[in-house]
Amino acid sequence: MAPATKGLDEWADFLSDKQLPMFAHSARLLVSLKEDAGLPIDRIVGDALLDPGACLALIRKANAQKRGRLGSEVTTVENAAMMLGIRQLRELPVGQKFIQLPGKGLRQYWLMRLISRNYHAASQAYD
Repeated sequence: MAPATKGLDEWADFLSDKQLPMFAHSARLLVSLKEDAGLPIDRIVGDALLDPGACLALIRKANAQKRGRLGSEVTTVENAAMMLGIRQLRELPVGQKFIQLPGKGLRQYWLMRLISRNYHAASQAYD
């Protein structure tokens, strides 16, 4: 009898072409970026790092661009944002699906708890 659960490779293949929804507030922040603001990259992507949909969209868009013969895979949100530039960051939410955070209450608590666990795991893996 075959196992009912998928392994890591099967999940990666299944999710490779799926789009995660972006938080609506992340999209508003990206659209409001100004070309001459002079913000450091960590301030620009700080909110995107808390949004799995925005992270995925940034890295996918950066990896979809041709970067010459010596181009390598972009694996961090910071590198993706630097490669894309402000104009492309502002255009990133176009065509994305969005979710609104639920109002105050138990649903928001559990959603934010799940997101914080994911963020913590990602930051531990990054270091």
